[in-house]
Amino acid sequence: MLRSGQKFDRFEILEKLGEGGMGAVFLAEDQKLGRKVALKILPEDFSSDEERLERFRREAQTAAQITHPNIGAIHDLGEGVDPESKKALHFIVMEYVPGSPLHKYLIEKKPDMSALLRISEKIAAGLAAAHKLGIVHRDIKPDNVVVTEDEEPKILDFGLAKPTEKVIDFGDDSNEDATVTVAGALTQDGKIVGTVDYMSPEQAQGATLDTRSDIFSFGVLLYRITAGETPFSGPTQVSTLAKIIEGTHTALSQRNEATHPELERIVDKCLQKSPQDRYQDTRDLVVDLRQLRKVYDSGITDSGMFATAQKPQSGSAGLGKKLGLGLVGLAAAAAIIVFGMKLGGDGGPTPTAQASEGHLAVLGFENKTGDTELAWMETGLSEILLTDLARCEGLTVISRERVLDELKRTGKSKDPGHRDWLNASRTLGAGTIMTGAYYKLGDQVRIDARVEDAGSGDLVFTETVRGADAFGLVDSLTARVTKQLHVVPDAAPAQSSVSEMMATSAEAYKHYHLGMEDFLVSEFDDARAEFQKALAVDSTFALPYMRTGMSLVFEGKTQAAQGYFAKASLYADKLPPREQSLLDVYLDVWTRQDYGASYNKLELLAEKYPDDKEVLSIFASLVVGFNADTTKGFALFERVLEQDPTFPWAVSFYANTLEQFDQHERAIVLWERLLETYPDYKEGWEKIGDNYLSLGNIDKAMETYQGYTQRFPDDPGVYNDLAGLAIRKRDFKQAREYTEKILSLKPGDERWSRSYLMTKANIDIWEGNFHDSLDLFRKYLSFAEGAQDSTQIFQALATMGVWWYRFEDPDSSVYYHRRSIPYAQPVSQMQPINQISLADPDQAKEMEDELEAAIQNFKDHTPGQLWQLADGTRLFFDGITNRDTTKMLAYFDALTKLPENLQGGGGNKVFYARLLTSQ
Repeated sequence: MLRSGQKFDRFEILEKLGEGGMGAVFLAEDQKLGRKVALKILPEDFSSDEERLERFRREAQTAAQITHPNIGAIHDLGEGVDPESKKALHFIVMEYVPGSPLHKYLIEKKPDMSALLRISEKIAAGLAAAHKLGIVHRDIKPDNVVVTEDEEPKILDFGLAKPTEKVIDFGDDSNEDATVTVAGALTQDGKIVGTVDYMSPEQAQGATLDTRSDIFSFGVLLYRITAGETPFSGPTQVSTLAKIIEGTHTALSQRNEATHPELERIVDKCLQKSPQDRYQDTRDLVVDLRQLRKVYDSGITDSGMFATAQKPQSGSAGLGKKLGLGLVGLAAAAAIIVFGMKLGGDGGPTPTAQASEGHLAVLGFENKTGDTELAWMETGLSEILLTDLARCEGLTVISRERVLDELKRTGKSKDPGHRDWLNASRTLGAGTIMTGAYYKLGDQVRIDARVEDAGSGDLVFTETVRGADAFGLVDSLTARVTKQLHVVPDAAPAQSSVSEMMATSAEAYKHYHLGMEDFLVSEFDDARAEFQKALAVDSTFALPYMRTGMSLVFEGKTQAAQGYFAKASLYADKLPPREQSLLDVYLDVWTRQDYGASYNKLELLAEKYPDDKEVLSIFASLVVGFNADTTKGFALFERVLEQDPTFPWAVSFYANTLEQFDQHERAIVLWERLLETYPDYKEGWEKIGDNYLSLGNIDKAMETYQGYTQRFPDDPGVYNDLAGLAIRKRDFKQAREYTEKILSLKPGDERWSRSYLMTKANIDIWEGNFHDSLDLFRKYLSFAEGAQDSTQIFQALATMGVWWYRFEDPDSSVYYHRRSIPYAQPVSQMQPINQISLADPDQAKEMEDELEAAIQNFKDHTPGQLWQLADGTRLFFDGITNRDTTKMLAYFDALTKLPENLQGGGGNKVFYARLLTSQ
């Protein structure tokens, strides 16, 4: 046999690590590859039994296919010559795993239960990876698990210990060697070869083994590391085997009083005598261990079946920057600007719907591939499946998101048990639920779907599909599921497959799905990067075009967005009905500027999709903005937040709406609640500071803004706010330092360069450097013109016109306002005309026809509820141009009688007060 220092084949033997029934294991250096390996030298009798040797080669080759971080890898098989005996030796080259065997690790580290469960979960995950390939270990025990210095367990000798002979006789019962690796139930001498304490009943009886035998052995191991002893140990091997085959183990809680009931249930299920009564799939065992481990990690001690609730990703760049539309536009802005904000509210109980067989809750699919590139399918598959199933007559589909919202509402969203998922689904009317998992098989994916009765939890049916195309798999799964549920797709669907309704490939949909995760929390740069990847795969995919356009609008780049909206419109016929309707609404808002049509369409959509959070959030904003109906609008907000208290759009829209009504305390509560779930949502931090500032609490505002800079040190988001606070304190030096910070953090960035110029110009104005400020406004205008964005150009020109008016230079004011008119949106065309009337009434008389056209344009694009604003504008214009103060005051009297959100804010009230005091 080999010894340290010898050369064998391409290896240098370093030391002997151990020996068992399957041969000796050496630590060796592979001189060809320059790495340490574990070299197993097989027994000599392998060489004399060609059939046995060939079978072993096949098993080892199969085991070598396992790639999992918790399994020691097999690198190679080979044959070499013993340097002394000159005999042929067969060997296996395995990954060398430095660390401690599990039993030593337990003694040395004394891990707590959370650590034990984490290790157990990873061991089970390694088993599951092998079992997925049909490989059985047959010798799971502490000696065959090594724990590395990083406390990562590795299972060794996988697939190499297949029993080759049936147990026919227990032979010499005096053999108490419990460290020999299993090579068979008996040797030819009648001795038991193997670790008896960890054998399954069928292994002890010499029956055919499958993966459930490993599950039993794992149960013994789990019992051992929890109780400190094995469950079936006897004074002799024969008595131990007898207990394994027929005996009942002592309850784990009697051996360890601190045992969690759920752990006892898991162990008991593993240790059932009949394989049929154990876990049938090791992946289910992993899920149970994972959920129990999460319970220990969280400190909660409730028992039961646990299901994973995915937490959304965190992060925000901020949607809520208003796009101000000007004087009369200030009133209409409540309706229009909401598309650059987000929503929220409180909620009451949701009534229990009548559970129906025609209602199916799709709760999601677990990623069993071990491939992070396929993680998006955990939620993405459900979305695609929902789209497909939605075409079926007689079937109402309830999304996982909706069920999770119900769990949030009832306070059970943190590690909910399986029964919680069932109850929540049933509350929403589901008669059945679908869960599942997906697996990677080479280039293919397999999807296993499981449909249960939502009331009893009993299995209704299972379906399995496999293939390379995720869309095709979903179509196939839909066909099978609907057949089982006795429902059929729409008799004449416009599209016959998911790929005809959405994207042409799952790869494109994957990037869209990932982009939406960023989009919903306002991380627009990251979102657009994913959308562009989707479009690179499928240039006819409408949704990434639409969402890219929306993200640009939210950043004030309306002109840049138009090309994307046009592309989305070009391919809109591929979209499902809901997405087509949403796109039509957004085209009304940002391309056609037909706000009246958008309102009516959203009202219909809200009726058709009463639980759609996106639809309800935007419609609630328009109800407040267009109808001035805070009762209905706030109720809609609250309906959204009843489903999901931290839906970013709802919280943001609602909070911004509350700010318009000076309800800053309520707005702060909403933002703080959102930050509990999304702690990196930047707009929330900034808005809390803004609201404290509106309440006059400058110290609290400063504290919040400073907290922002500490949390996001590389983001200039609140330095303009900090500069504003410094200006309030007349500390202009500090204000300029804050302003320069904007440019230093984002040098060359167009968006932040504009912010820098505007903030610096404001400081100049406060210091009395008016002409310096106008130079900065001109630079700002050049940025806007360079971007070729009409919204930005309009804002820059209108701002310069207002400041020239304040500087008492009417000619310059009129010049810039006239230049701004071609860039104005339909709802804001009246603003520069009115500003011209203020600057020079004589010139304004020439613009009466233009005003009438602007008023008509406004009415053509807004709901009738807002038309009184346009009529009032005519009255105001007549009062200015004819020097008729009575008409002007009549306009402002009428304005103050309007609902508060249509009054145009404090600016109009101040102007009204000045008019009154000047008479």
